[in-house]
Amino acid sequence: MRKHPLALSLILALTLLLFCSPAEAAGQLTVTESNLLTIPGSGTGLFCAAVENTGDAPIAVGQGKLAVFTDAGELLLVQDYLSATPTGLLLAPGEGTYLTAYLWDEQLGALTAPLTCTVSVRTNDWSQAADVLTATSVLDVDAGTVDVTFTNPSDAILSGLLLNVALRDAEGALLGVCSTSLDRVGLHPGSTLTVTVPLDWNLTEALRAAGVTISSAEAQVLSLR
Repeated sequence: MRKHPLALSLILALTLLLFCSPAEAAGQLTVTESNLLTIPGSGTGLFCAAVENTGDAPIAVGQGKLAVFTDAGELLLVQDYLSATPTGLLLAPGEGTYLTAYLWDEQLGALTAPLTCTVSVRTNDWSQAADVLTATSVLDVDAGTVDVTFTNPSDAILSGLLLNVALRDAEGALLGVCSTSLDRVGLHPGSTLTVTVPLDWNLTEALRAAGVTISSAEAQVLSLR
């Protein structure tokens, strides 16, 4: 008996559906921007990076790794412990956070040539879920502070609040990140709170030495679950 071409096509389509399952969703941590600052003559430096989940499933942020090179391509130092605040923060697709580290190495203070770096970040074995609260930021460079204001939109008291404040120049480039925690604060439903976050002294000194001016600040307010 001769089989109709349409019947053969249907059989083939059903076979493909049975044996071909869709690709499993997965998170992907991507470094979208970074900045390395050194304080001349001090042998210290500061590093920060913005990390985003560019995948299609939640993923926890683990430790990052930084490699710093001279302008000639020679490896200067490796930092294995770039950390997020909090460690293990669970990022939904499209969400991001920051990695930071202090660097101590005599060669950092001795070099005046431009430095380049590569950074990678791995996922964490355990995760910390958090809600992101909408916030506004007011930068006061002269006072060395950022006022962060946010409201509790939920019907429960929020505690375990963490703030990450990203500092940027006039072109919007990431300069550094300052973080603080409010472990003993409970924010009641509908209540609004303003927190004054001091700018890190080492960060402002490094920026001053580099002749770079902070132009804006943006805050990430997290309520740990």
